[in-house]
Amino acid sequence: RRFHLVDRPEDACLLIVHGNSTEGRRLGRRSGAGPTWDGGNNHLLWDPNHWPGRHPDSPILHVDAGRAAVAATSAVRSSSARGFDTMLFLHPRQDTRPDKGASSADRHRRLLLSFRGQIHCWSMPWYQHRLLAANYLNGANYSAGPIVIDASCINAQAIWERVSQPAWLLNPRSLLQGSWLPPYATAKDIGYGELLRTSKFGLVSGGGAPTSYRFAEMLLAGTVPVLPDNGDMLLPFEPDVDWSGCVVRVEEGAILQLGVILDSIVARGELPAR
Repeated sequence: RRFHLVDRPEDACLLIVHGNSTEGRRLGRRSGAGPTWDGGNNHLLWDPNHWPGRHPDSPILHVDAGRAAVAATSAVRSSSARGFDTMLFLHPRQDTRPDKGASSADRHRRLLLSFRGQIHCWSMPWYQHRLLAANYLNGANYSAGPIVIDASCINAQAIWERVSQPAWLLNPRSLLQGSWLPPYATAKDIGYGELLRTSKFGLVSGGGAPTSYRFAEMLLAGTVPVLPDNGDMLLPFEPDVDWSGCVVRVEEGAILQLGVILDSIVARGELPAR
């Protein structure tokens, strides 16, 4: 069936709402819906995670979608309507592609698993995944290579002391500066993109939400994404796109066994297929 654009909303069978549209601004401000809203019937909310004031990696929409379908960059199964809602790609923050002309697949990947990121003092379970990996997996060696979990743990006490000083109000970015944010252990030895491109697998741990920019960054680097998942995580365009042949999903309780799990995948010769 062919689709075409119409000039009047009243003539449309599907109305796509984005953050800069009149309807999107109404919903974003929670100031009521427009005359065509009709509880969300025949509406698609496009990428509400990137609407003004929203968080791209948070599954919390902060808008009442009603009966509208949602196409978002962060979503979980428990709050998504199967057959209606769509998970989009969360674009990478860093370009991890190999240099032009270089083959990501053919390069020597000496590391079994890698990760680089911050660990916050917040209670989100995805930060606990990073903490477990940093404490119990970093530096371990397996037949298929060593593991590098390059985590920087933010000092909560130092943050509180800085927030308690009025000077930070004049320069909010000062909260992200200073000795309370330790440097990454391998920062001087290897860049983030190179770290991924020398790794067979990469840990895709969420932070403030289960969705992570790292998923796209791993794919760009040709690194197999490893997802700690309790069964609620959605990947882009699931279930229409089957990611099972590419990614490695492990239960949260198996994070400490990741080295053994991934080493066995390599030993069985399954890595090239992924």
